[in-house]
Amino acid sequence: MPRLLRILWLDAYAENDWCFEAPEIQPQRCVTVGYLMAEDDAYLLLAATVGLGDEQSNARFAIPKGCILRREDLGALPA
Repeated sequence: MPRLLRILWLDAYAENDWCFEAPEIQPQRCVTVGYLMAEDDAYLLLAATVGLGDEQSNARFAIPKGCILRREDLGALPA
């Protein structure tokens, strides 16, 4: 069964306006809670919803490991 994780991570900074000055860049600190569906050396793949009794999941979200500040294991999915 997938593990439920809480991930504190830094999101990328982006602008879409014409600028004359360098902006004060402050990446956004984010928290995401989801079920761990896959993991490799570079990414965690979390899902917001998982199907009980099968391998389906929905609302998947990949977070680069280099952006992760803290990872907390909240336990296993109930049977």
